[in-house]
Amino acid sequence: MQETSVNNGSDAEVLHVRANNTVYNGGSSLLLVRGDGNVGIGNTAPNKFTVTHDEAVNTWTSVADAKTDAVANFLGSSHANAYGVVLGYANSANDAQGIQAIKGSDNSALPLVLNPMGGNVGIGTTVPTLRHHTIGTDAAPATTGSADNGTYRVGGASTNLVFDMGVDSSATFGWIQARHATDYSVNYYLCLNPNGGNVGVGTLAPASRFDVVRPTGNAGTVARFRQEDATNGYGMVIESEGSASTRYALILRNLAGSTVYGGVSTFTGQVGYWGIGLSPASTLESRMTIAGDIGLREMTAPSATANTGKLFVEDNGSGKSRLMVQFGSGAAQQIAIEP
Repeated sequence: MQETSVNNGSDAEVLHVRANNTVYNGGSSLLLVRGDGNVGIGNTAPNKFTVTHDEAVNTWTSVADAKTDAVANFLGSSHANAYGVVLGYANSANDAQGIQAIKGSDNSALPLVLNPMGGNVGIGTTVPTLRHHTIGTDAAPATTGSADNGTYRVGGASTNLVFDMGVDSSATFGWIQARHATDYSVNYYLCLNPNGGNVGVGTLAPASRFDVVRPTGNAGTVARFRQEDATNGYGMVIESEGSASTRYALILRNLAGSTVYGGVSTFTGQVGYWGIGLSPASTLESRMTIAGDIGLREMTAPSATANTGKLFVEDNGSGKSRLMVQFGSGAAQQIAIEP
């Protein structure tokens, strides 16, 4: 091969083809395009650098397919394994275009890295503000069909089970939904930390398996459970059992955990017993044990001026327990006394 130059008629070299890569420019290349303008391969109207190739319109099913049907192969020639990437028509069903990192020597797939030295990557945006910034459909999760809905999808091989993520700016919420990829009326389970570990909402340090915190200054209810089916199911189910007195299904206490207001015991012999004003870890004498008095108010006129009263137990002064009622006026009367 002879060394050849092409100029523009003014002795300005625009194309240089060399016989070898050792005598020119430090041996860095064999073909130089030195002029301004567009360059085309396989076409007569290039834009910048355009490659046109009559590739097969097939869906890639293997790395070998990707390499064979690619529009362009960028494979290293100085290494026996021919590492590189290929670009082309990846799916004939939806005209998807693909980039595949490959090992050319045996057509195996390789990792593909974007911006390995840093910088953000955007999909659907030209101004990515995070390392991976994706812009998708702005809408609530659809309940029918299979149209484009959401921003991010995770799925497994050979399955229609996926979990999608998205945002609905009109309703001001983000969402996660596990569902069928081609039928949004079919929903699936979504598990968080299925192998263990705590989950927190409103906290960076969840202290229990599910820890919900409403910080000071944020108005509203901490948690709400609604059962809208009028004939089936429960509003909330708590399942617990055990033989230790420190075992309980529900406990109410202050933020520090130092004062217990009550709860439901699962201790053997008092399963389902309620304690009010005391810990359910204590010995509960009946289905409901109350440390303190019981306030009563007239049902037909529940107002500040309604007839009121209290039931309580006290010592009668002789070592006997007696049941008392105290009225709103302050007057008290004995109902019964311990035999």
